[in-house]
Amino acid sequence: MPINHPNAKSIWFTLESGVDNAIENVMVVETDLHLNSQHPDHDSAAVRSLVEAAQNYMEKDIRHVNKLRIVSIRSDQA
Repeated sequence: MPINHPNAKSIWFTLESGVDNAIENVMVVETDLHLNSQHPDHDSAAVRSLVEAAQNYMEKDIRHVNKLRIVSIRSDQA
């Protein structure tokens, strides 16, 4: 896995295009963290650490990733 972080459970890449027809490379990181800052188990330091790890990878990525999307795979996000 390209990101060395305990909360990065899977990483995949996708493409997005907007009204300007520009194609953007997007790195999607699935995590077991609570991303809802209002959730009692939200750990802002862990989320920040995951974002930093992903951004560090994006800076070195040979595919020139344009965007980062972090998605929680938890079923109890409410």
